[in-house]
Amino acid sequence: MYRFLLPVLSLLTAVVPLASGQTPTATTGTAAASSAEVTIPLPEMVSRIEAAEMSRLAVERELEADQQIREIEKLLPKLEAEVLGQAAEAEKRGSTPSFAALMDLEVFWKSSSETISVWQSDLKKRLQTLHEASEKLGAELATWKKTISVPPETQRRIAELTTALQKTLTRVEEEKADTIRIQTRVEPLALKSVSMLAMVRKEMTRGLFHRDKQPIWSAGAWKNPDTPGDPVLAGVYAQWSLLKTYAQRQSDLFTFHGVLVAFLAWGFWHIRRLGETSEALKAVLPRLQYPVAAAVLVSLIALEVCYPQPPRFFWTFWASLGLGTAIYLLRNTLERIYRPFLIAVLGMLVLDEVREVVLNDYLMEWRFFLLAETALGTAFTFWFWKRSAFAQTPARERDFRWQVFHGATGLAFVAFAVATLANALGYVRPAAFLCNTIGETVNHAMILYGIVWLADGYLYVLLARGPVSRLASVAHHRELLWHRGQRLLRWGMTAVLVLVTLQMLEMRHIMWEWLCSVGDTRLSLGNSPNKASLQVKDVVQFVISIGLAVCLSRFIRFLLSEEVYPRVNLPRGIPYAISTMIHYAILFFAFLTSVGDMSKFTVLAGAFGVGLGFGLQNIFNNFVSGLILLFERPIKVGDVVQIGSEIGTVQRIGIRASVIRTETGS
Repeated sequence: MYRFLLPVLSLLTAVVPLASGQTPTATTGTAAASSAEVTIPLPEMVSRIEAAEMSRLAVERELEADQQIREIEKLLPKLEAEVLGQAAEAEKRGSTPSFAALMDLEVFWKSSSETISVWQSDLKKRLQTLHEASEKLGAELATWKKTISVPPETQRRIAELTTALQKTLTRVEEEKADTIRIQTRVEPLALKSVSMLAMVRKEMTRGLFHRDKQPIWSAGAWKNPDTPGDPVLAGVYAQWSLLKTYAQRQSDLFTFHGVLVAFLAWGFWHIRRLGETSEALKAVLPRLQYPVAAAVLVSLIALEVCYPQPPRFFWTFWASLGLGTAIYLLRNTLERIYRPFLIAVLGMLVLDEVREVVLNDYLMEWRFFLLAETALGTAFTFWFWKRSAFAQTPARERDFRWQVFHGATGLAFVAFAVATLANALGYVRPAAFLCNTIGETVNHAMILYGIVWLADGYLYVLLARGPVSRLASVAHHRELLWHRGQRLLRWGMTAVLVLVTLQMLEMRHIMWEWLCSVGDTRLSLGNSPNKASLQVKDVVQFVISIGLAVCLSRFIRFLLSEEVYPRVNLPRGIPYAISTMIHYAILFFAFLTSVGDMSKFTVLAGAFGVGLGFGLQNIFNNFVSGLILLFERPIKVGDVVQIGSEIGTVQRIGIRASVIRTETGS
């Protein structure tokens, strides 16, 4: 019965208010509406406010820390002026520049394109980051604006948070607008740089080995095309303007260069003072006499690659200062027979710069100036090679330096003669290219020779009075280490000179691609269908790894024998055993490292397995015997042993064989 009374009571409860004219209160609906406004649960409100504030502060810190856009905005006007200035000058130029000028233009446009490409990438990443931050801040702000009907203290914190979020969002939008504005300025420069680089490269490749002028004996070769009114002022002023603009743009780098020169000069001056008071350094004192000149030359080489997009006048001053400094340092070192060569190198540099800067827009004058320059170079190199006091040096006095100068002069004579003939026949651009390559190569060679000459002296100072001079290995073998260091420096100079020459000949990337293609060539092993194969680069890597391992092993054993074993009381024979095991351990590790994938040698191991089993039994037995002698030490180096009727002293115990010197010396 009770189950029938419950529905009746519920119905009466609902009907009585209606009868009295009252409207039922929609508490459930109101509560639902309030919960719809409070989108974040109250227990999580405080933690979510803290998280939103931390996220906002992270965006603020990122805006403060990221100065890439400001740096781009600072450098953009200067680069824009240089790019537009070079482009306008190219449009006004009525004739094709010389090959050297085209190479300078290629360096400028390539460097500009790379710089602008980096800027474009940075701007794109920055814009993407700002867009993501803007969307995140906007969503966070919208969420907190919908959060109402909360306690007063929480409502106050929400109001502060939304105000801060709005300010940060406004700042992000301003940063986006600035980034888009800078991006709009960068895009035309990118298009201009790419198009100008393509045009310059087309001019460099077009007709390099084709006749571009008439032969010198034809009447058309003596006709002068239309040229500007004042060649000297026009060419020099244009280059000087570019240099001033570049100096303003790179003022910080020039300041750093000056500070570096002062610091190096101060250090070299103190080394000279040390050499004047030390008897051990008297032999290299002439290399320490000019600290300022040494500082200038070292800084020029050290910071050469640090100057981006330099104009031609910059390289004019750089080459003149570097070559002049090198000749100043070497003037009292080289014998008198070499001095005409030094003077000729300096004169060639002056003639090159006059031709390229002053007469660059004057085709006829430029061509005949080039012809006179190459003819003069031909005559001088022939005289120096065959008729000068240098050529008449007695055979017993012709050392390695004489042979290098003699060979270089002969090559220069051939190159100058070919350039002169090519110019006369109408191949002016190849002649200019060859002449410029000769000049740049000789200039770099003289500067690098000056650097190596200085480095030899300061290396000896390091070995004689430096921190390493206290080592026993250095004190006992100073001269040997110095000569080995000299050899290493000369090999390094030769490698740098070869790379510079290949770069000037536009052949470095060609040589690199050719070497890569040769390295990727596969060498087949065997004739079976499943024959193994190796790449040439794997073989080269293996040989280099083993060679470096041998050098490293020799160096470590040298240090152990000079620095460690004399200070440790070890039984006789133990140091030799340790050194031998270190040697073979390094070789074994190098072998494993260079082999890498052991599956390459699976077929080889199977093919040579039988031969190793039958043909190398004695070698393997000797190998095991060598290990027993090294570890058990029944005999040691220095022991006197008798084998049959022969008596001798143990000189060396190896893994495969040992050496015994008999009383007769055999």
